[in-house]
Amino acid sequence: MSITQTKTQLAEAIGLYEHLKLELNQTQNLDSYTEEEWQARLRNLGLETATLMHTGRILDDPQLIRVLKSKQKKLHRHSLWKKRHRKRVSLFQKQLAKRNEKWIKQTEWQVTMAPTSKPAITVAKKDKLKSKIKEYSRILSKLTLLRSLRRRKLETKGHFFADDGNQFFNKVKAWHEANAVKEEYETVERKPIKKLHVDKADTWNRMRIDKPAYAYWCASDQSLDALLSNRRLWDQYIRDVDDHVDHKVPPTFVTPTPPANGIWASYLLPFKE
Repeated sequence: MSITQTKTQLAEAIGLYEHLKLELNQTQNLDSYTEEEWQARLRNLGLETATLMHTGRILDDPQLIRVLKSKQKKLHRHSLWKKRHRKRVSLFQKQLAKRNEKWIKQTEWQVTMAPTSKPAITVAKKDKLKSKIKEYSRILSKLTLLRSLRRRKLETKGHFFADDGNQFFNKVKAWHEANAVKEEYETVERKPIKKLHVDKADTWNRMRIDKPAYAYWCASDQSLDALLSNRRLWDQYIRDVDDHVDHKVPPTFVTPTPPANGIWASYLLPFKE
């Protein structure tokens, strides 16, 4: 049972008690009552008395009294907490308004009066930056050394590495400009061949011959100029261009030395103008 319900029942019991008290104290005109009026009066007084006694027994329960006292104490504590909370909130709002006002004044002074200067780097930060730079420089030097060792190892195995920057492409361009023999071969190749003689043995399974490919591979058999052009072209890959030798055919078989030179690499990498 809540405190509100208990208060309501208690108020009803007090009102009923006051009504019974008035009825019992009233002694006027009692002689003029008839038998039926006496019975009705006694019946009403008995009913009200029984109701009052029942309410008294309910409210006189010790367990109910303890529960109501506990609830009343809890309500009292809650009311005190609400009072303290309102006081605390009002104090916090006052402090916040005071801090905001102070911050606004300080900001206005910094904007209007304070000089514009960059914060200086402390000595500790400078030392920390210097130590980081030294450490990164040491790591970079070790990585560079490791890269050079790996490249040297791969070069011994025949791998080719282009020169840094545009040096490699400049070499390739100079070689292409100095390669007049190749241009001469291209002019010879563009000349129309009078007649292509196909050998009877150069057939397989009655299939048609690819005449452009056959003309390229058998050009040496068709004309002396084509033979000389092909020979000069292939000699470029056997002897260097800088060798001032009229006859470039070596006396023995020449094996390519790893790594290959720039002329070989010019056909592996895209040429840049």
